[in-house]
Amino acid sequence: MARSYSQRDLKLLWGANAKCAFPDCRAPLVAPATESDDAQVVGKIAHIVGHSDDGPRGDPDFPPSEREKPDNVLLLCGNHHDLVDVQPNTYTVDDLRRWKADHAAWAERALSEAVVALTFKELEQVSAALVSTPPGPPSDLTPPTPPAEKMSHNDLTHEIATYYQIGQLRFADIETFISDTSAWDPTFGARLKAGFQERYAELREKGLRGDDLYVALVNWASGGSADLPRQAAGVAIVSYLFHVCDIFDPVPQT
Repeated sequence: MARSYSQRDLKLLWGANAKCAFPDCRAPLVAPATESDDAQVVGKIAHIVGHSDDGPRGDPDFPPSEREKPDNVLLLCGNHHDLVDVQPNTYTVDDLRRWKADHAAWAERALSEAVVALTFKELEQVSAALVSTPPGPPSDLTPPTPPAEKMSHNDLTHEIATYYQIGQLRFADIETFISDTSAWDPTFGARLKAGFQERYAELREKGLRGDDLYVALVNWASGGSADLPRQAAGVAIVSYLFHVCDIFDPVPQT
């Protein structure tokens, strides 16, 4: 069965939350960029139910169509990935599912705390990388579509709803930041929106949809950084723009 994702791209998308899910490990899985090299993945994707029938934790009754879905994979450091695969009777499907749930809860807490701790410095760093695009039409921030309706229209799941809700913790601060910046740079809001719309179109051309597309925008907004404050700023800005303007497909008006 062909794998339907690029492991490097998938793990980079998870950015600062790409930590080993093995209990009490939390080793970083992305080496940050240096002056000489881009950021590089140093972890591995583990399948909870085996990728193949005869692989570690393989189950011929588990549908092949489900084996590559996010619910059936988790991120581990190289040592623990190899360990769970050579000892599949010790590290069972139930164990890995529990680790995944525990890791998701930890990652959500870490991101929420980082968003709450955001300063204008992080927002400035993130937005500065996004405003090189020429401004769009004068009506740069259109009236909002109800978020739940827009999420459903764009095939976004409850996991992305969590991203959105975390980002909304700083909605008013981002609004103030954009307003203050626009006071001395009147095209700032339009350029910010145009930058996201351009990147959105590029990601759609690459075939990304739904949750993958949303997370890719967050990763782009944070510059692919493994720094949690930069990731938090990316989440907050995407959440804000998702709410106030159509950086995703708008819901058709009836």
